[in-house]
Amino acid sequence: MKRGMNVLRILVLLIIAASLSGCFYYNLAKYGMTGEELKKEKEEESRLYGRVLANPNLETCEEYVKRFPFDSGPHKEHVLTIMEPLLFDDVMKKDTEGDYIRYLRWYPKGYRSGDVRERLDPMLFKRVSEVDSYYSYQIYLRWLPDGAYARKVKERITWLRAHKAVVVIDYPRVVERDSSGKWSWDVVFKETGNMIGYKVGGDGYIMDRWGRGWGPYGYEFVMKEFEVPAGGSWKYEDWFSSHDHTFCNGFHVLNVTVYDYGGHSSEFQIRVQLRHTGCPGPTKGN
Repeated sequence: MKRGMNVLRILVLLIIAASLSGCFYYNLAKYGMTGEELKKEKEEESRLYGRVLANPNLETCEEYVKRFPFDSGPHKEHVLTIMEPLLFDDVMKKDTEGDYIRYLRWYPKGYRSGDVRERLDPMLFKRVSEVDSYYSYQIYLRWLPDGAYARKVKERITWLRAHKAVVVIDYPRVVERDSSGKWSWDVVFKETGNMIGYKVGGDGYIMDRWGRGWGPYGYEFVMKEFEVPAGGSWKYEDWFSSHDHTFCNGFHVLNVTVYDYGGHSSEFQIRVQLRHTGCPGPTKGN
């Protein structure tokens, strides 16, 4: 009985060892690699790991961890251990917000993460305060949840969440076609609450007089994102033409999403009729 139990224990240990050593390649197989591709991947991993050991520099270590970003590689943890002091020295020399975050992405609990966060704190707080939005302050809390300015950031977030931008959109419901065959109009976005601003983004399409939407590969368009400050306004100039009369008396439809600095979002549809009085109808072939 004891002999049987010992054999069972040995089998279990062998299975666990095989699982641990092969877990990386199992992960690769999950992504649909063939046997030949898997073999090449193993050879590539072994070759790159050998380069790390032969000349442990930051460039080679980063190449390894980026090349094999799966759950766990057979040597990934060792490479990360080698890379940490190299990366720390590099980011301290460069002394930029982006480089400090680069370190924290790999080592959120690294042995020098405290030094990195101390350097990053005033830089990141200055930038997010200049943007002054719910979204920017979330970036601060992501990297510095216990930072020196965390309390101020949380207080500002509370204030922003308690207020909403007052969005007003002025635009003509109907636009007449000019002699050149073009319709032109302005869409004015306003913020009338005088508390917080907002960002605007959107896309749209053209609808002909019979209600058929032309898109996504035809007359679809994207509106470039812009910002409206608290108490301010932004004029968006728009136009469309249809020389063959296909879209006369149809509609220009713009779907807009507004994201205010308090973290609130709302959607609007701007629908403008492209009127052409006395239109002869689409020309032949349309």
